[in-house]
Amino acid sequence: VGCTEFGTTGTVPAICKEDPPQEQGRANHRGWFYDYNIDACLVLIFGAPRAENEVVNRFETREQCSKTCRPHVKSFCFDDPPKTSHGKLNRKWFYNSTQAKCFMISINGKAPKNTNVFNTEAKCNKICRDPDFGDCAVKPPETCHESDTEYYRYDLETGGCYHDTRRRCPGRNAFPTSDDCYKHCERFVPNKCKQVPLNISAFCSTYGNRYYYDQKQKRCKSFVGSDDHGIGFYNLTECEKSCPRDSKSG
Repeated sequence: VGCTEFGTTGTVPAICKEDPPQEQGRANHRGWFYDYNIDACLVLIFGAPRAENEVVNRFETREQCSKTCRPHVKSFCFDDPPKTSHGKLNRKWFYNSTQAKCFMISINGKAPKNTNVFNTEAKCNKICRDPDFGDCAVKPPETCHESDTEYYRYDLETGGCYHDTRRRCPGRNAFPTSDDCYKHCERFVPNKCKQVPLNISAFCSTYGNRYYYDQKQKRCKSFVGSDDHGIGFYNLTECEKSCPRDSKSG
């Protein structure tokens, strides 16, 4: 099974392994919680304001959640890049944590240390992207003590999970089923037309009809999914505009 004891640079509080609190009330307070099963900070709507001095798996922002429960990711990886200045500009790179990708940026001056600015894309990927991806960024070993089990792994290059029939190596980025792989890594799939219709977490505020692109039948289909986690499309029109034009609703 994909390992959830990821490498860290700090201590993870006990609350990060707890379920988010089930607040009683009719209010709609948008917050974040940490899902230990997939190493992700996710949106959740709470029924009441957070109590003062309450120590629970609930955060006001994704940055607070990540800094508390994901210390293996540098805190500055969630910072916005500096604004473009006038004068001589240098091409640098920054990590967009929302899109889970490093982008080029032009700034005035050098890339300061311990900031979300890097001289190369490779360094940006190494310091911010790969730790953020966690298990999903780990390449399978070339050699290992093989088991009798074949695994599914996430491929950074193709942006999807695949069935590894060549190496029966357990460890990180080794999942027993395709669904297990996608539950853990689907939020990083860059092309929404390649996402599969499933719920990545057991906790969700609002379920509704969403749409995904069936790559085999080449058309958009509906499924009941969580509106909180960004999997699939909110409506049919968005799906058909984003995916191949021969798609039709099913």
